[in-house]
Amino acid sequence: MQVLYRWLNDAKSIMTFIFRPDSNWDNFYAVSYEALEEVHAVKHAVDLVIDLSRVSVFPRETIKELHYLTQFEHANIRHRVLISQNPAFHEIYRAFNRSYPLASQQLVLCHTMEEAYFLLDQYAPPAF
Repeated sequence: MQVLYRWLNDAKSIMTFIFRPDSNWDNFYAVSYEALEEVHAVKHAVDLVIDLSRVSVFPRETIKELHYLTQFEHANIRHRVLISQNPAFHEIYRAFNRSYPLASQQLVLCHTMEEAYFLLDQYAPPAF
C-alpha cells in the first residue's frame, strides 16, 4: 500500500496516515474508509495525524484535497494534524489557508511527529 495507517498508541486515540514517497490522494482514499471503520469502533475522540514528510512532489489538486480533509467527518474525529518539513508543502498550506480560511482552522501543520504530539497534548483536556 502506498498510504499506511495505524494507531499510534494503545489507547487508540491517535491514528496516523503515513504517505510513502510516491503516494497520492487516491491511495489515501483507498485506505481511509477502512481506517474510518476502526475509528468508528472506538467510543472516544480520535486525533488524525497525516504524515506527508516522505512526499517530495505534491499533486496539483493538493489544496482541494486539504479542503476535503476538513470535511472528513466522523463523530469521533477531534483534531487533524499534517506533518511536513517540505517548503513547497508549506507554501501549499499557506495557499490553502488563504483559499479556505474557515476550513483551515481544522487542519494544523507541524514540522515533525514530536511537534504534533506536543500540539495534541496541549489540546488534551485536563485530567481531574
